[in-house]
Amino acid sequence: VFKATKVDSVYTSDPIKNPDAQKIKTLTYKEALDKEIKVVDKTALTLAQEHGIVIKIFNAFDTNAVVNAVENKGYGSTITP
Repeated sequence: VFKATKVDSVYTSDPIKNPDAQKIKTLTYKEALDKEIKVVDKTALTLAQEHGIVIKIFNAFDTNAVVNAVENKGYGSTITP
């Protein structure tokens, strides 16, 4: 699943409100649920976890965002089973 957002990755807190928020490149569903990551709601995370679906988070406003999300493993953040 590809999730386009207004930020470029998953962060420890809202990077727009907190300039000290740290980028998280990869995390598991359990980590996302435990840390209460707000970029994806809990129901979506739980359903994706149950079905082993990987979620890629990226900035919708970057040039070539979708292409980069599909082709570049270092682009955005990935939530995995």
